[in-house]
Amino acid sequence: MQNLRVLLLVGLVCITSSANARVFSFKDSWVSAYFRGTGGVSKVADNAYEHTSGSDTQFEDDVDYNFSGEIGFAFLLGESLSFRAGVEGLQTKSIIATGTNGATTDYMDVDSKSVAFNPNVSLEFGFLNTGTSRAYVFAGAGYANVKVTNAYSLTTAGAAYYTAPATFKETWAATVLNYNVGAGYEMFILDNVTFSIDGGWRFFKASGFEYDSATTAIRGAGAGAVASGATVTDNLGNKPELDLGGAYVGIMFKFYIPPLN
Repeated sequence: MQNLRVLLLVGLVCITSSANARVFSFKDSWVSAYFRGTGGVSKVADNAYEHTSGSDTQFEDDVDYNFSGEIGFAFLLGESLSFRAGVEGLQTKSIIATGTNGATTDYMDVDSKSVAFNPNVSLEFGFLNTGTSRAYVFAGAGYANVKVTNAYSLTTAGAAYYTAPATFKETWAATVLNYNVGAGYEMFILDNVTFSIDGGWRFFKASGFEYDSATTAIRGAGAGAVASGATVTDNLGNKPELDLGGAYVGIMFKFYIPPLN
């Protein structure tokens, strides 16, 4: 019985010591892996297809929102400064938009989405730090590969009007710089994990698109073949621009790697 009491006492001391050893503090947490997700109202509207689907086609459907997921690592550079490097995938909500002649005749359906692969870096400046929670502001930049896919299904009337195939797909690609700023709040939740909520603004306009592969395109009053690598233009010969930026809200989980000592 005496031996059992000793063993229980030793076990309690070990558990207490272990718990004390795992007390979380930002100042002792230099490196973390993170997962982040964001969502926001889209500014793309119908710009991915409205002016590149024939001059006599009209659409009423707009893209509603953008969303993203990101993974990466964060490093503490000083008492209040952190550096974050990650890879983000951003996408517009996929939409099937119906194009008409502006009256009662349907010409086509367009299944459209825009996707960005966006390696990026950010700096976070923390304040109101309690050791287990903090507010922060951040600013960052990325260099994204943006791809727009428009898959067309034409009605008999649409195919006849534009002298076009019943089905075809356009894929555009461009690489663009983008920037973001915002503010957030991070708090310890368990073990070595923190949770953050933030809000910000992206500056992310994509232009200078080229065709990713040879295909058919409807421009102006008719359809024609386009080559891979050719510059994408709209019905008037202008280069289309998509605004993937705007306001967003995000959440993030950081998994801090305990120090070796």
